[in-house]
Amino acid sequence: METNFLYTYGTLLPVYDTPLTRRLKQESFRVHTAWCPGTLIDLGLYPALLPAQQQDQWVQGQLYELTDPEKTWMWLDEYEGIYETPPLYERSITSVRTDQKVLLSAWVYWKKENEEECPAIEEDYYPNFVARSMPHQSFIQHLLD
Repeated sequence: METNFLYTYGTLLPVYDTPLTRRLKQESFRVHTAWCPGTLIDLGLYPALLPAQQQDQWVQGQLYELTDPEKTWMWLDEYEGIYETPPLYERSITSVRTDQKVLLSAWVYWKKENEEECPAIEEDYYPNFVARSMPHQSFIQHLLD
């Protein structure tokens, strides 16, 4: 199964006006606010998404339709650490729910396991967590500079 949809939940959210979010916007259509079954963990300066362990675990993010997915994956996979050893994230297709309650298949960058025992992020929307986390605020500011 293939899809041109990408679900973002962290530093690639459009609320952060960075060079990478601007590039993502140029290479896609902003489609909808969406929710993915999962939970966020704190990797120190940015979040990771783990698969949901319970039915009521959903993370709010943004769903984009990519205009040229192969072109976008080339730089986005590098940004997300796909080529690191071991890879920081894994990109796979999962079902996400739009704000209109429509289920769509989308590519998602997952952290498959919490092997470092990183702390959970209680908020289901990363910007809400950033608002109360000084290290994350500093990192976001670094991306904006």
